[in-house]
Amino acid sequence: MNIEIADRLVKLRKKHGLSQEELADKLGISRQAVSKWERAESSPDTDNLICLAKLYGVSLDELLDCDRDIDDIADEKRRDSEEKKKEGTVYKDKNTTVNIEGGRIHVVTEDEEVTVGLDGIYVNTKDEKISLGKNMVVNEGNKSVEKTLTGIYTILVLLAFLILGFTIPSTWAVSWCLFLTIPVFSSIFKAIRRKRLRDFNFVTLVTFVYLSLGMLTTTYPETFNFNWWHPGWVIFIGIVVWYELIKLIQPVKFSPIIIENDEEEDTDEEDEDDDEE
Repeated sequence: MNIEIADRLVKLRKKHGLSQEELADKLGISRQAVSKWERAESSPDTDNLICLAKLYGVSLDELLDCDRDIDDIADEKRRDSEEKKKEGTVYKDKNTTVNIEGGRIHVVTEDEEVTVGLDGIYVNTKDEKISLGKNMVVNEGNKSVEKTLTGIYTILVLLAFLILGFTIPSTWAVSWCLFLTIPVFSSIFKAIRRKRLRDFNFVTLVTFVYLSLGMLTTTYPETFNFNWWHPGWVIFIGIVVWYELIKLIQPVKFSPIIIENDEEEDTDEEDEDDDEE
């Protein structure tokens, strides 16, 4: 927006005895957005222009009366677009903020902060502190206890596999299934840390149960005198039931992301005219 239109918006607002905050309330936007219009830092969208014209009792032609050439307007919009790409574009809605900056995408919600970059994907809970800026510093969170316990459990599974195999050779055919419990064990911590049941590795757990019982009935038919392989496969239906229950208990919520470039914090600069009022 050029300075002439910005000045016209200021004069029309004052003529109707409105402060920036009062005008923002009538339009359903933030005071910062109005302030940026009147400093020629951004332009009202079509809906807001129509509302302004009706509010001030003028036509759109009168509101946007400008003698500039169309090529000049196009060049200005092109420069603004290039500047936004350099500085980073922010998308916001009530619960979600997305910042694209320095080759990274940073998403902030009520519960989590997620950063996607060339060096990987990092997730932080709402209790973790994060430093934003051109040189973004992301704390992946403290997972040392989780990794330590998973490592210990892995060693115990390996020892159990070897001990059973060497002491009771017939168990080699069955005890290898113990290794399937490692990702199940690890996923317990992940589900607790993220407070999401869907992160628990229920699929591997069901596979472990099915294979273990199937191997036992094959290896020790005199003890397990039933054929588990069929109809034991029915337990896989439990996977579908499990995730359907999760949808009811913890439904996935998607918040629509709306472009609101004018909603950035602008608390440092107050409109001088408003201060006088």
